[in-house]
Amino acid sequence: MKPIFVLFACIQSIIAVNEHKLILISFDGFRNDYFSEKDTPNLFKFAKNGVWGRNMISTFTTKTFPNHFSIVTGYYQETHGIVNNVIFDPIFNETFSMSSRGNKWWENGLSIPIWVANQMVKNDQYSYVSMWPGSWEEIHGRRPHYSEPYVEKSNFEKRIEKMIAALSRKRKPANLAVMYFDEPDQTSHHYGPFSKETREKIKIVDNL
Repeated sequence: MKPIFVLFACIQSIIAVNEHKLILISFDGFRNDYFSEKDTPNLFKFAKNGVWGRNMISTFTTKTFPNHFSIVTGYYQETHGIVNNVIFDPIFNETFSMSSRGNKWWENGLSIPIWVANQMVKNDQYSYVSMWPGSWEEIHGRRPHYSEPYVEKSNFEKRIEKMIAALSRKRKPANLAVMYFDEPDQTSHHYGPFSKETREKIKIVDNL
């Protein structure tokens, strides 16, 4: 039961001593071959001036909910329990889907998402989470201090503005922001990964 990311073991101590704000953003369905200096100049600039990894291997199964919960907990799916977007659980005798609600699906006592860990470390640390799978549930007795529920076809620009506002608050500013965007995944499923519509959506994502 080893964590996926070696650095995750240090997250709590890093957050406790580091006053810099941390922003985690996921663009669902953003293939590695979408990324280039020509097609995504802004994201490319972030990578060039920062730190990035050349290779990333998704956890199995390669679905949205399992992988996104692995990212924020640092554990493989067999440990955190979200093993697919749709799951039949013989113990609950129920089927979990992306529209299911109830923290019984997300809290098994073995993993803690980063937004909960952030608020557990210090009382004056606040998490902002927007549409990330699992963030709408109470886990270990906590929810993100600031959160936005999943809304299909949401306004990306307004969501970015809300994140900046949460990070910039004079009272109780968020020191951690976690955001999930369902594009270009939605468009590529509908029109194809190399369609004109998907390329246009990639440009929109890059210009955020």
